[in-house]
This record gives sequence, structure tokens and C-alpha cells, in this order.
Amino acid sequence: MYLIAKLQNLHYNKKMFKKKKETTWLPKSRLAVTILALAILVLLLPNWWRTREKQSQIDREVALMKADIQVNEGNNSQLKQMLAYLESPEFLEEQARIKFNLKKDGEKVVVVKDSEVISDILSQDQVGVDEKNILPGNYQKWLDYFFEPKG
Repeated sequence: MYLIAKLQNLHYNKKMFKKKKETTWLPKSRLAVTILALAILVLLLPNWWRTREKQSQIDREVALMKADIQVNEGNNSQLKQMLAYLESPEFLEEQARIKFNLKKDGEKVVVVKDSEVISDILSQDQVGVDEKNILPGNYQKWLDYFFEPKG
């Protein structure tokens, strides 16, 4: 009896320490989750890439528009300065002098119509000039240097 009890006990202990078979649902579920995650990644990756490319293109366009804004602001400030000058009394006075031949009190206006009058005025200015006081040109100096006898 002792031997039978011992054998039964041994058989019982064997069952107790026998490794349980691992169930296959856990590794299969991990595999399924991994495959599902990869499938989702593959499906979402092109959309993410297109979105990223569109965003970078939008960023480039924004940078170009900011540069255009700076250029236009510079042009705008120049136009404001020009407008301020055009509205100034100095500009109005200048235009009145040019277009309407207006003058201020105490000023004299001379209108010259013919080119003969201009040449007469220039000749009158040169009457008092002595021809010997006029210095010869550079070419005359060279001619004198090479062709006049030295004395």
C-alpha cells in the first residue's frame, strides 16, 4: 500500500508540475495587433506625407508673401513721401513758375525766344576777354612742343 500511495502521489505531483500548454490566442492576438498597426501605418503614411508637403509649400508661399509685403511697404513709404512733396507749397510754387511763368515780388523774369539773342548775349559776355589771356588747349601745347623751333 505504501508503494501504491507513493505511486499515486508521484502521479499526482507529475500532473501538478507538468507544464501547461500555452494557449495560442495570446501570440496570435499580438501578431494580429502588429499586422493591424502596420496596415494602419501604411494607410496613413501617404496622407501624412502629402499633408507635410502641402504645409511646406504653404510655408514657402507665406515667406514669399511676407517678402512681397516688405517690398510693397517700402514702395508705399516712398509714395507717401512723394505725395507729401507734391502737396507741399514748394512744389506748387515750382510748378507755378514753370507752367504759368509766375514770379515772386522783387524777381525779374527774362524770356529768351531766339537763338540769335542767346548768341548775342554770349558774345557780349566775351567782349571784355583778351584772347592772349586764354590758355591754349592741350593739342596746341603738343604742336608747339614738337614743331616750333627752340630758341
